Amino acid sequence: MVFDLPAPEQQDSKSLVGSIAARRSVREYTNAPLPIGVLSQLLWSAQGVTGPDTKRATPSAGGLYPLHLKILVQRVSELEPGIYEYQADNHSLKLTGNRVPEGAVQALGIGDQPWLKRSEEHTSELQSLRPS
Repeated sequence: MVFDLPAPEQQDSKSLVGSIAARRSVREYTNAPLPIGVLSQLLWSAQGVTGPDTKRATPSAGGLYPLHLKILVQRVSELEPGIYEYQADNHSLKLTGNRVPEGAVQALGIGDQPWLKRSEEHTSELQSLRPS
């Protein structure tokens, strides 16, 4: 299953300096789903196509782009829970794995990190949790 993401904002964004100055870590989460537009913007900012010849937001030696983003979705509006791979060329998500029990996400943390259990989505390579 492939899910087309909403178009990312590419103009009139907050300045880089303003974004850096406003950045804060937060470990108090709600059960409200993450808006799909926020996830779309995050993925595009990390690996999205930004120019001709499929140039991306991050550099890559020889234009090989070996980094592939996979996300574990628990609570994102318009998406079923599961493991997805970001498809940069067409700004979409491909479902690659089934729902992962939320308690399993916390077990992936190092030490006592209860915030993992409450996070809206956790970006990670989770191939070991993929159902067989």
